[in-house]
Amino acid sequence: MLIPAGTRITTTKIAGVAKAGVAAMGAHRPESHLRAVEFRVRGGLIPGARCVCLVAGFNRWDPRAHQMQRGPEGDWTVVVHLPPGVHPYLFLVDGAWWNDPGDDGRAPSEWGNEYSLKLVR
Repeated sequence: MLIPAGTRITTTKIAGVAKAGVAAMGAHRPESHLRAVEFRVRGGLIPGARCVCLVAGFNRWDPRAHQMQRGPEGDWTVVVHLPPGVHPYLFLVDGAWWNDPGDDGRAPSEWGNEYSLKLVR
């Protein structure tokens, strides 16, 4: 389930979206509504990292779908085209799950930890 663009986001609404289920959040809208969204992990947080992936409902939590690239300054980035709404995600750093310290919020996962959330307008 996606929260429509223009909706004021509160912690309660974000938590409600997370409880709706990851599969429903991967729903897509027509391509004309897609926005280019950059995801970034600061290299200083993971200086020895060898492999960083973006995993999310929109890529079926597949680490092969959005492998991030290390830039010249050490940051890891990937650009993904997404519809407006709130999207849960995590980073997979050398096989370990990481939340994004620069996320737009957090929502509880069904495994007892949290997803990072990206708000796309």
